[in-house]
Amino acid sequence: MSDMESVEKYWVVCRWRVEELNRKRVEFSLSRSGLNIKGRGEILALRRPDQKLQIKVCFTTMGRVPNEFVENQWMLDQAEADTLLEHPDKKVADFAVGGV
Repeated sequence: MSDMESVEKYWVVCRWRVEELNRKRVEFSLSRSGLNIKGRGEILALRRPDQKLQIKVCFTTMGRVPNEFVENQWMLDQAEADTLLEHPDKKVADFAVGGV
C-alpha cells in the first residue's frame, strides 16, 4: 500500500456531519492489527471538499512513569466509522463506536 493509499483509507463516508461529531464524548471498543483499545474519549472530526470525513477518537492513557500521561489519536477507517452510533446513555457519552 502506498503512502497516499494509507492516508486515504482514513477519509471516510459517514452518516454524521462534522458539526454533529466534533468535540463530542465517545465510548469506544476498537481493535486493529492485534491492538485492542477500550475506553472513553473525545471525537475530533474534519471534512474535506468532497465531503469525506476524517474522524479521530482522542483519549489519554497513563505513561510509563508516575504522573506521565500520553495523548492518543485513533483515526477511524471506513469499517470503524460504520459502527459509529448515538450512545444509548447520554450520561456516559454522546456516541459509541466499535460495538460498545
